[in-house]
Amino acid sequence: MDDPWAFGCALWARPGVEEGLLRLQNEHGLSVALLILLCWRGDFDPRQLPRAAKLAGRYERLWIEPLRRRRRAAEGEARAACLAAELAAERRLLEGLARRFGAAGEEPGAALKAYLAAGGAEALAPFLQEAAAAVRAGAPDTSPLR
Repeated sequence: MDDPWAFGCALWARPGVEEGLLRLQNEHGLSVALLILLCWRGDFDPRQLPRAAKLAGRYERLWIEPLRRRRRAAEGEARAACLAAELAAERRLLEGLARRFGAAGEEPGAALKAYLAAGGAEALAPFLQEAAAAVRAGAPDTSPLR
């Protein structure tokens, strides 16, 4: 799959992935966009991980987190509008990281494991690797984010 957003939507739709990624974000402070990139681009050079994490963190603090706070406080149509803006910002981040750090690889590897370990969540590496492999194998995309 050549499109990181389409890959991310398909990955998100896999059983347990949404909950797992949100847990990694909320409890471990990891970037969902960077996690998706690392699953999509298995050959990501682990030496680039600190720079990618810094860029993702800065973008999330400036754009995504304020939108997330607004969404959580909003109701009805305002909540839906905030969610749409938050998802658009997530997409811009993911696509920007993908442009800056290259094309898709074959299998999630060392960089994914290193990023999870940095957040104290290395035990989730096999789960994400299996989910990413299922997406690559052509499992249907049922994500509402598409």
